[in-house]
Amino acid sequence: MARKTLQEYLDTQYPYTVEPDPEGGFVVIFPDLPGCATVAETPEEIHPMAEDVRRLWIETAYAYGMEIPEPLSSEQYSGRFVLRMPRSLHRRLAEAARRNGVSLNTYTVALIERALGSTANDERLEQLERRLERIERRLVNLSTRFDLDMHVKESPYQVEWETTPEASPAPVGAPENGRRRRDRFTLIKGGVAA
Repeated sequence: MARKTLQEYLDTQYPYTVEPDPEGGFVVIFPDLPGCATVAETPEEIHPMAEDVRRLWIETAYAYGMEIPEPLSSEQYSGRFVLRMPRSLHRRLAEAARRNGVSLNTYTVALIERALGSTANDERLEQLERRLERIERRLVNLSTRFDLDMHVKESPYQVEWETTPEASPAPVGAPENGRRRRDRFTLIKGGVAA
């Protein structure tokens, strides 16, 4: 079969997915075109950005003689496939399905859906961890803006240091100053201890 022309590839409709980006905007991905993705800032930019990146991907792949896959359609998935497994696993699945009062097929589909859902949850947790790391970095950057003594003109707070004998309780994490004495501080705002 002869290779399609560039225009025929460009006229082919490829589906794309859109997901919100945790840092703002939207991520557009063409599942049938490996590595073909872009980011749009607003909903109005999604379709034009998607078309631009799709066109550029196809033109580049065509110029370099790379294979350009045909888009997969939902008709290509029958919903049936043969799965081989050890007899012991087959028995365990069948017994678990019987205990739950459902068919082996229904039980297996539920397990697969649950596993795929947990993958999505794992991805969501990773996104949250990345966001927390960014927040932590921002807090560290903010903390370096202030002098350790907190003598900042805009700050309504003052810090009073007091050295006390070791016998009196010291705040957790308070720095030691010598063997028998500890430093204790009080945060004061407007003349009242905070």
